[in-house]
Amino acid sequence: MDKAVLIAIGKAKKGERLAQKKLFDHFLPYLSVVCRRYAYDPTILPDAIQESFIAIFRNLDSYDSRKGPFKAWIRKIAINATLRLTRDRKETEELFEQMIQPPTTTIRISEFESEDLMILLQKMPANYRAVFNLYVIDEFTHREIAQVLGISEMVSRQKLSRARKWLKSRYQAQLKASNFSR
Repeated sequence: MDKAVLIAIGKAKKGERLAQKKLFDHFLPYLSVVCRRYAYDPTILPDAIQESFIAIFRNLDSYDSRKGPFKAWIRKIAINATLRLTRDRKETEELFEQMIQPPTTTIRISEFESEDLMILLQKMPANYRAVFNLYVIDEFTHREIAQVLGISEMVSRQKLSRARKWLKSRYQAQLKASNFSR
């Protein structure tokens, strides 16, 4: 992290508004992408970003650079804020009645164009997308996912399996459609 950001963090911890504005401007693009991955409804994105920054500035005194990078710390706050908003709007509710189905094939993220992947992820059911993002993109363990989402590790594994299956079927349909259009 560059020296200007470290200085801004120190000043923001002392409550300096200009330093907070500098941090806001610097990290807004990054947190926008993080929140976008978890916001089921695009209309909650501004609220998620706002709630993230409020939590960051309220808890800035608790940030300890010895425990990890600032960017990782704010990412976790943004993920939790977005998931909390999503949960509050009852977009992640689902019945957990079906049996766990193991994935039949591996989906490689690198096979997708980033914008295509973002579009598919936005269409993915919220309850699958949260687990998929946390596990595949943010590299959380199933135990961490269970804690963040308030579900069991088994349900986390189940949702990941279903998310992969959902993504595979949409990806194959997209490939089929592009082959027909040639």
